[in-house]
Amino acid sequence: MGLAVIVSNYGESYYRIRLLYDFTSLDREITQLQQQKTDYYKKMFLAQRDLILVQNNCAVAGAALDAVIAQYIAGLIQKLNDLPPQIEPPEEIDPITSLPYEDSALAFAQDLFDRVNDERGANTLTRMDTLDSVAKNFLLYKSQTNTIGHFGAGYSTPEQRVLAKAYSAERVGECLSFGRTTAQGVVAEWLKYDSATLLDAEFTEAGCAYRFSPWHSFGYLWCMVLTKPGETPDTVSEESVVQEAVEELETGINQTPLPKEKEMTERLGKAASEYAKAVRARTAAENKITQMMAERLNRDARLAKLQALKTRLSTVELNAWSADYNGALPVGATIETVEIPGYFETGINIRPYGSSIPVQMPCGKLRPADSMTPELTFFNLAMEPGHLRWKPVWRYGSITDMGSGNGATVLLDEVQSREGDGLDALAIDPASPASILYNVPFRYLHCHEDAFEVGDAVLILFEGFNRDTPKIVGFKDHPRSCNGRISWRELWDQD
Repeated sequence: MGLAVIVSNYGESYYRIRLLYDFTSLDREITQLQQQKTDYYKKMFLAQRDLILVQNNCAVAGAALDAVIAQYIAGLIQKLNDLPPQIEPPEEIDPITSLPYEDSALAFAQDLFDRVNDERGANTLTRMDTLDSVAKNFLLYKSQTNTIGHFGAGYSTPEQRVLAKAYSAERVGECLSFGRTTAQGVVAEWLKYDSATLLDAEFTEAGCAYRFSPWHSFGYLWCMVLTKPGETPDTVSEESVVQEAVEELETGINQTPLPKEKEMTERLGKAASEYAKAVRARTAAENKITQMMAERLNRDARLAKLQALKTRLSTVELNAWSADYNGALPVGATIETVEIPGYFETGINIRPYGSSIPVQMPCGKLRPADSMTPELTFFNLAMEPGHLRWKPVWRYGSITDMGSGNGATVLLDEVQSREGDGLDALAIDPASPASILYNVPFRYLHCHEDAFEVGDAVLILFEGFNRDTPKIVGFKDHPRSCNGRISWRELWDQD
């Protein structure tokens, strides 16, 4: 038994009704799917950003592997256990102070910066001390951990490392090189593998650094950080954890003893291993995006299906006879329904409201199967034929004999359980003659059997879900009143 709303009153106990559904679970899932749809774009942006980083890592690792091989071919490593030699800076005099460089790494960084600006033409970069510090700290981390790629302490990204220095940027780019021995070679590598970042006209400020690390597999480390500045933040963001990791590194790196000298085979193995790791990371990032896109398609399809289902079910209207003679139900009233096995295809009535009709079960709104779990849906479908057969509630039948005060003889209409995808229709009634009911009493308004005659299509209630306690409680259609009044259809037939 379900609930419905009266839409129209045709008269003579014939109505138009709209079924009421419980959309609580359906609405909950729709809300979750809509939230996931909103979150998808943010997650996809982050996934795309990570993909760009790991793609660049892959290019950097490949170039680093080439550089180590070039070192070997050029004879930069004379013995298998030699460390990479320190290289001479391109300039001995600092152009700013006109004094010899205190740190030769500064000369390499300045040479790198100048060569990048030469390649950029009119879109020259302004060098910033803060960004120099970001690049320098990052190379310190790379030399300490003997790693390559764009991810730093705490798996930080270039954007997070820049923000950790209280520098606000709308966009951040980063170029890395490992193993190259000249700024000229580094710039040539970047033009080949990452020209989109290096020559991006939106970037106006930059910092760069060079570091020689004899314990790093590639020996020579280069970094340039490019930014499009934004508004200066009032406070440092929650990314301060990255800054703490960098500061820890700065205070502890010089206390770390140098590792043992590595042989050339170890260097080549490390370079190949880093490249393979970068390729795996790139593949994983690509697979993640592919998976996210597939999940989005499935989610959008599910969301569209549920929204269309809700729209359709919210407007389902049916014609229904009141099982007893009741023409006073107002439009807009909520009423209870009677569903016969076979459901809407077989018939539906407005529940009889006579005072002698026992209430079998509480009525509620219908619930779409799509809003239930697959397990619950399967359980309900699997149990339904047995429930309808052994615990019946409502059935249609025809009166074949009015009897002589002991009740009527009724032939039940033949029905089957519902069928559908993968479901076979099953016979609900036991073998004949169980479909014939004898001595069935009447429970109808105040006149009971006086409103009925042989041949009437009637509504049967099995009281207590028991096949042995049937009651005739109403009509399948065209109900009669107790005052002898007949329906308009009968008047029409008499004409």
